Amino acid sequence: EDGIIEASLQLDARLPISYIDQGIAMLHAQLALNNAGFLGEFYFEDKRWLFNTRYK
Repeated sequence: EDGIIEASLQLDARLPISYIDQGIAMLHAQLALNNAGFLGEFYFEDKRWLFNTRYK
């Protein structure tokens, strides 16, 4: 499809940062991406925070 960008962002949850702080960081990143037109949300899987989205 023309005009669609697929984006993927990943944060390794094994970083020495608390899960709460990681979640807050991911929420801020999600809001920034959503404001830029990237629709999607983060999820936690296999010790990683993932964000998959499409931009039209």
